[in-house]
Amino acid sequence: MSEPTKTPPSSASYSSTSDALRPPAVADGAAVRRGRRVPVVLKLTLLVGLTLALLLAVLVVANEFFWQNVLRKAVDSQLSATANTRRDMIRAQVAVLRERVELDADRGELRGLLYDRARSLPEEENRKWSQTTLELIATSRPVYSASLVDPTGVVVLSSNPASVGRNVAAEPSFKAGLKGAAIGAPEETSRHFGSTLGAPVRSRTDPSRIDGVLLEGVDVTSLDKVLHNTTGLGESGEAILGMRSGDKLRFLFTEGGNAETAKVALDAAPALNAALQGNESLFKYRDSRGVPVLAVGRAIGYGGWALVVKVDAREAYQPIVKVLWLEVLAGIVVMVIGLVAAFLLAHSFTRSMRRIAAAAERVIGGDYETIVPVKTADEFGALSGSFNKMTAAIRTRREERDQAEQALREADQRKDEFLAVLGHELRNPLSAIANAVRLWSVAGNDAGAVELARNVIERQTGNLSRLVDDLLDVSRITAGKIDLRKQPVDVGETIRRAVEAARSMIGERRHELEVSLASDIGLFVDADPTRLEQIIANLLTNAIKYTRKGGKIRIETELEDRDAVIRIIDSGIGIAPRMLPQIFDLFTQGDRSLDRTSGGLGIGLNLCRRLVELHGGTITAASEGVGRGSTFTVRLPAITVPNPAMQPSTPSGPAPTGRHRRILLVDDNQDTVHSLARLLTLRGHQVAMAFDGVAALKVAQEFQPDFLLLDLGLPGIDGYELARRLRAGGFERTPIVAISGYAQENDRIRSREAGFNYHFAKPVDFEALAELILEDPIEE
Repeated sequence: MSEPTKTPPSSASYSSTSDALRPPAVADGAAVRRGRRVPVVLKLTLLVGLTLALLLAVLVVANEFFWQNVLRKAVDSQLSATANTRRDMIRAQVAVLRERVELDADRGELRGLLYDRARSLPEEENRKWSQTTLELIATSRPVYSASLVDPTGVVVLSSNPASVGRNVAAEPSFKAGLKGAAIGAPEETSRHFGSTLGAPVRSRTDPSRIDGVLLEGVDVTSLDKVLHNTTGLGESGEAILGMRSGDKLRFLFTEGGNAETAKVALDAAPALNAALQGNESLFKYRDSRGVPVLAVGRAIGYGGWALVVKVDAREAYQPIVKVLWLEVLAGIVVMVIGLVAAFLLAHSFTRSMRRIAAAAERVIGGDYETIVPVKTADEFGALSGSFNKMTAAIRTRREERDQAEQALREADQRKDEFLAVLGHELRNPLSAIANAVRLWSVAGNDAGAVELARNVIERQTGNLSRLVDDLLDVSRITAGKIDLRKQPVDVGETIRRAVEAARSMIGERRHELEVSLASDIGLFVDADPTRLEQIIANLLTNAIKYTRKGGKIRIETELEDRDAVIRIIDSGIGIAPRMLPQIFDLFTQGDRSLDRTSGGLGIGLNLCRRLVELHGGTITAASEGVGRGSTFTVRLPAITVPNPAMQPSTPSGPAPTGRHRRILLVDDNQDTVHSLARLLTLRGHQVAMAFDGVAALKVAQEFQPDFLLLDLGLPGIDGYELARRLRAGGFERTPIVAISGYAQENDRIRSREAGFNYHFAKPVDFEALAELILEDPIEE
């Protein structure tokens, strides 16, 4: 194989390995020659021998199968099927004839004549019409004669005048006709090969009374078409119709058209004789012509008729010749297969080398998944195995590189998600602060507005400060620049301060908080009190955020194996099993919904873990699944010291109200809603407020606003869906403005598609918003 003119950089580093795997050319050639000389003869001999043995066995089995199964079963099945078909065709024709004579017997003229005759008052008019009817019946094919017989067997009318007055009471056709429509055995006359059909003529006044019988002579030579059809019987096969006549068998249509075979002895036609006795098996015999035949018989069921279908036995055994030809052909095939097998076996060695060469070309092209199948234990198998080990080593190194790249991509994705969330979390307090500043600047002597603005600024500045502090703490811990000022700290007292600081959040969400401390004397650890409180406050705040209103939160401590154990247990939304292993990773959050009612940057739990580890402790998370609450457990080494002093804490709170345009303001951030509502009220507008999508729908129907200002990240129903429902609920022409921390281009595209007219990013430019509200640019 020639060397490629250009090798990709990815394969250059492995060229030395490939060279190392290649044995010296002379040794390689010698090994190949030795390998070919011995195995080829042995394998070729075994293969050809096995092939011949297999084909010989197949021929023997084929002969056996053919003789014992195919031949007899096929002939029997085909003859039986043909006999059944022909029998059914004859029965169908006979059924048609029976139906016809029945219809003819129901003619009113005939019944009238017999009725009058029964009263012994023959009327000439009735006789005239009846004779005309009988003549018409007798001249309509295949009927060639007709007679009307009274119940005593005397012929009353006939298409043959010489028959009138003759008594036919003893004839089978008359007896059968008294019982119902019947067809007699066919008889050959000078003009017809026919059969007599009989049917009762019933009284006009009493259908249950039989006044006579109608006898019709019918030409049945039409059955000749059915019998002379040799389809499925080969070139020499035929179907014949016969019956028993005394100690003889009479063929109604003769064998081979030979009139001398019209009557034969019972044993000369065993298939016909057996069919008349109810035995419908396959028979092999010589027929009246001396021809060996295979035959089956079927009883027709009318007048002692039976049908025989037969085929020339010599023609039936013709497949034997085919078997002989098959054996000859099989011998030729054996020779060809042996030669081809020997060629393929010798060729298989070079195929192994070609597979390795082709695989090497694919590896050079960058396909490191290539594997050469190891099918033998010789030198080619060893070479294939070494080649596969080489590609596996290359693949492993590439997978390690790909995993590193994937980890970098995931970290980059988490960074992008963090920046997006950070933008949202910063815009919310900035929006509230901006609104409060504007409110303060226009409030004048309105002390309530000034106090509201001051509280909003103070509270939101604190939120911003905590966000920045968390970010800085993570950065300092990551860089190893944080210093802990450790001292003996009472765990219970630290928990009380953290609970007091979160009291307003707990009350706002109506949570049930239970605190259970280990003992009255206290549980102490050697820790930085500020950082320990930060750990507990972060975990408690996390529980408050992710527990629905009215939920339960429990904080408990205990001394366990010389460790101070702090557990914060909530009945909140829980943690999915797939999130548990990474819940403490940086920028990881379980809630990725648009409303982000729980907020957060995904750094709090990571910060807690790092601080706990700096104190020599551990922190773990447990949850039974989504919607089943969470438990966070902190373990720190316990110490024994005197009790420290207690520290108090303080709360805060605001109060709003709201009145040119009617404006509905919807946002889940109450500071933003109240401050912006006060600003709009001071401009002379009437403002209604709602803090979630469901409430907004109700307020909108009651308030009927001229303008709708909606946040996008709302709990329950998000801003996009809310806009769609408002448009569908009667606000088709009302201007809808999006005010949201989600302000990237794809967010603006989504808001336009949902029905928003404008999109403002938080913190909103109030003057631009006020100007837009006054101008009302929406065309009617």
